[in-house]
Amino acid sequence: MSREINTLVFLDLETTGLKGEGSKYPRIIELFMLAIGRSQFLTPEKPRVLNSLRLAFYPNKPIPLNTSCITGLYNDALEDQANFDSETIELINKFLSRLKKPVCLLAHNGCQFDFELLQHQLLQNKMDLLPDLLCADTLLAFQSIEQTRYLHTRYQASSTSKCALFQLHTPPRQNSAPVASNPSKKPVSLSRRDKISRGSQAVKRKLWPNDTKIPKTFSNANPGDINADTTVTTATPVNNSHESNQDPNFELDLLENATEINSPKSTRLSYKLTEIYKREFTDAKVNAHCAEDDVMMIFDIAFKWNKQFLDWLDKYAVKF
Repeated sequence: MSREINTLVFLDLETTGLKGEGSKYPRIIELFMLAIGRSQFLTPEKPRVLNSLRLAFYPNKPIPLNTSCITGLYNDALEDQANFDSETIELINKFLSRLKKPVCLLAHNGCQFDFELLQHQLLQNKMDLLPDLLCADTLLAFQSIEQTRYLHTRYQASSTSKCALFQLHTPPRQNSAPVASNPSKKPVSLSRRDKISRGSQAVKRKLWPNDTKIPKTFSNANPGDINADTTVTTATPVNNSHESNQDPNFELDLLENATEINSPKSTRLSYKLTEIYKREFTDAKVNAHCAEDDVMMIFDIAFKWNKQFLDWLDKYAVKF
């Protein structure tokens, strides 16, 4: 699906626990939404937030102490708050209906947590959100964008290294002899160039990981397709310093055996929200497990990559 998203709504939920702890679905105790228009999102300076929605809910069950310690939300502080009910859904719909369409909900690991919990609450109340509402998981977006940026840089560095090798390296010779001013070059057969092409493709396969799997619709999202940690294969070019006369066909030999130029080694990158934020904003203080703070982290990362993020969103957002 490809269309221009006009409003981005960043979402985060705080709950009584994780899925599968006691019951399949935990209770929602806090919701925060931040809406930003496309034109605002593309400005050079971080824009002022004009629309947001923050709600707290009483869960009708004890909140585990470890959860309260993490979120700062305790039963006694929430006892005067309403439940997550049909009026809550109506309020969310009224908030979303005020925004310029198409509207897209964005949550980190949303396909496995936030969106699923919202869908569960909608089913419980036999209601739905706006029929044309879209959604996208920022975990998938950040994973795709960050890997593309990182590996593109590595690929450029590798290409530069190979160019330097072409100019500086020559395979050892048994008997060195002066090179004629106009050396004759051996003709290269088509089959040899085919080998070179295959060698170049092998290099790309070493430098680029498998494409990120994107669910076509939220309902078809496979939990196995979404992972907060992934292995990225990096490559370190060999650095030699031999300088001598270059064989006319050495560049072709080098390309043909290009898979040996790089020694791949795996680096484990985490795509948990706090880890991405630390990589992008090294000096920033991280405040996690508060719905508003988590949303602001998602927003800050997305805004830093705003054009790439919107390109990804326009292509991969699906119907909620």
